[in-house]
This record gives sequence, C-alpha cells and structure tokens, in this order.
Amino acid sequence: MSRFRNPNLRRLEHVFAGAAGGVFDLPQRVRAAVDAVDRLVAEQVRVRALPESLADLVLVEEITAAAKAGKGRFPTADKLVVADQERRARAAYDAALAQSLDELENQVENAVVGCADEIVSEHLRPALAEVMVEVSEIAELLAPYGLDHAALLEAPEPARKARRQLDAVAARYTALRNAQSALGSLREQPQIEAGKLFEIRNRTDLCAGLRAGAPWPDDTVAKLIWFADHHAEVWMPTPAERETAALDEIEAVKAAREEVPA
Repeated sequence: MSRFRNPNLRRLEHVFAGAAGGVFDLPQRVRAAVDAVDRLVAEQVRVRALPESLADLVLVEEITAAAKAGKGRFPTADKLVVADQERRARAAYDAALAQSLDELENQVENAVVGCADEIVSEHLRPALAEVMVEVSEIAELLAPYGLDHAALLEAPEPARKARRQLDAVAARYTALRNAQSALGSLREQPQIEAGKLFEIRNRTDLCAGLRAGAPWPDDTVAKLIWFADHHAEVWMPTPAERETAALDEIEAVKAAREEVPA
C-alpha cells in the first residue's frame, strides 16, 4: 500500500522505497518535503486514534452516574454544547489535516520533479558505481566456480560468501533501476527499442551480430556477472542523457547505412 494519496507520487514509489531502504540518498529538498509529510501523517494517526469525543465520554459517565444515584441530577445543556463543540472541532481539525497533507504531497511532487536529474546524477549514479565495483570483485571470486549454490558447496569460504553477497547486491541494483524507471516516466522518451540504452551504454557493440534480443541473461544475478565478464558499460543516464544517446545512435545508424555501397 502506498504511503501517498497523490497518484503522481504513487508512480514514484520506487524512488522513496529505495531511499528508505538505504540503497541511495535523496536531495535535502526532497528529504525535507517527505519528512514534513511523514510528520503530518503521524499527527493524523494520533488524532484518529483518540476517542471520538472526550466530552461525550464524560457526558455518558455523568448520565450513567445520575441514573444510578436516582437523584435526577442529569447533565445540563451547557455540557451538551461542550460535547457538540468538541465533535465539530475534531472534524474541522481532521479536515484541515487532510487539506494540509494534499498541499505537502504536492510540494514533494514538485521537489522530485525539480530534482529529477540531480537524483539520477548525484544519488543513483554513485550508488550504481558502488554496486558495479562490488559486482566486479564478486565476479572475480566466482569465476572458477560459477553461480550455482550446489557447485559452491566445496568452494572456499570467500567464494561462498561472495555468492551470498551477490543476491543482496542484485537487490540493490534492481532498486536503483526501479527508481531510474520511475524518474524516467516524468519525461517522454524517444521512440527506440524498449529498454535500449537504459542499462548499457555500449549495447550496440555487445549486441553486434544479433538480429533481436540481448546476449545477457534475464536473471539479474546472472546478468550482473555477465556485465562484469563482458566489459559492459553499465551506466545511469539522466532522461536527457539517455535521449541524447539514443538520438546519436539513430543518427549513427543512418550514417552507416548511407555509407554502404548500393
């Protein structure tokens, strides 16, 4: 279940989930806006957990006590007014909280949109670089043994530890790509093959000779090792950088076709 009411923020949920999971950080402007939302939501939870009306509870107790005493000293009208005023105040406060929450969520959305390229270049990109350094080290340790857990039973402890670590590294990689994809939805992408240039800068070289598809596995764990073994240029482009690279590739393909003799 999403933590946000704003549908645009729900589409960016992977960005907030990755940051909350410690995979990457977010700009201070975005963090401050999200913290404000969290504080207001906490206040909503606190208020809605209270009894509907404390004055109503007191009123019920006094009516019950009066009935038991048999003296007919039931609450006066002024106490009924107090209870009614409290109910109205509670409802007004709850409505104000909801309205404020809408405004704060709009501020979060504006902060993310305004910082989208910064999030990619200053936060996702460094986190991806760390992941790929770890992948390279793990790939070297696992090279003699492969990825199958059964085959690693007799391997040295460093290799077995590296295999366990690889699953966590792959989860971080997935979180980064999910956040990248969510941010990319904020900008229209050029009409190119789905996923092209999303992960790999030198995709054309790696896919040379293939009519369709890609030579690397679909499984994230195996794919990361393949990237490391085949010198894939794993990158984290901003939407603008990806668009520029895609358009450059389109132009390069056109130029290559024009150079082919008729």
